[in-house]
Amino acid sequence: MLGIVTSELDSGLSPEQKMYAHDDKLLAVSETYEPAIEGRKRIEPAINPKRAVKSPFFSSTTHPTVTGPAVVPGTVTPSPSSAKKKARPPRGAVSSLPIPPLSASRFGLIQEELADDPFRLLVAVTFLIRTAGKVAIPVFYELMGRFPGPAALAAADPAEIISLIRPLGLSAIRCAAIQKYARTWLSRPPIRDKRYSVKNYPLPGDGRHVRAGEEFGPEGTTGAAVGGCPSAGILLPPDEVADAVADARQRALGCAWEIGHLTQGPYTLDSWRIFCRDVLLGRATHWTGKGSADPTFQPEWMRVLPKDKELRAWLRWMWLREGWEWDPLTGERQPLREELREAVDGGRVGYDDHGSLIILDQQLGDLG
Repeated sequence: MLGIVTSELDSGLSPEQKMYAHDDKLLAVSETYEPAIEGRKRIEPAINPKRAVKSPFFSSTTHPTVTGPAVVPGTVTPSPSSAKKKARPPRGAVSSLPIPPLSASRFGLIQEELADDPFRLLVAVTFLIRTAGKVAIPVFYELMGRFPGPAALAAADPAEIISLIRPLGLSAIRCAAIQKYARTWLSRPPIRDKRYSVKNYPLPGDGRHVRAGEEFGPEGTTGAAVGGCPSAGILLPPDEVADAVADARQRALGCAWEIGHLTQGPYTLDSWRIFCRDVLLGRATHWTGKGSADPTFQPEWMRVLPKDKELRAWLRWMWLREGWEWDPLTGERQPLREELREAVDGGRVGYDDHGSLIILDQQLGDLG
């Protein structure tokens, strides 16, 4: 079955790409939406129509278990089973993590804990693809306890890894991906002076002029695009635009990354860019931008527009801490309203069905 999980699982793709499937019916593991506000009563199923039941609605006497307004003879009252149920939010739209106060040291992502260990971060996000964190993270730590680094993972018996990670689903594909990470990390670890092209990242169509995995030198700063395709983010006089675009294309600016030889997956690339890239390139000593010698330095996380719901929720929170309300679709910002700031710090913020923040009347924990 693993060989037919949508077109992204075709044999021509690398192991980690095969996990980015979109056909939920064929996935062994899928996330389930957990509403931010619980406590709604379950609507019980309708009575089996094959069973003979005497309806109280057409009786001259009041049924002893019926409460509420009297039923007018001749009227039809809809059964509970016919009540319209609230539509579920789109899959992958609503974060499962609450928004912490702005004074909190962490949001709650596993990536925050593993930022100083890029290899483990790659393995962890591989486990989180199409799998809820509460399922994936314990398995990740169990695997790391048995095979603590790339050398141990590369030498491990695949059958042992598959047996350990089987609860996650797609275990053979995940095993192939993390062992590929391990072998490549040992032979060609990411370095600041070498990048590898990635197609269709960060946007569909990006990198169409390069071959996947094509090798390039360091990015540099001249003509660099801001977070995207070479043709994006270049603000120059008209007579210089053509030369700048040609230079950007030649050097694959915005389309090649230091871990492009390890993965072509957008979620993994987004996570690594946010939490690891600045330190690798020597721009700063921490992913937050701390330790940068340039007072105007903008850390990498500020240039990422992920599609993953948890990374989007995390970035909303990070921008709130900077004093901005951030749009995850466009990257646009507006000054943080004091009303929203107070709601976040007071625990009165939740998500709507599209993953946007909403202010609640009372603390989330008090709703039921």
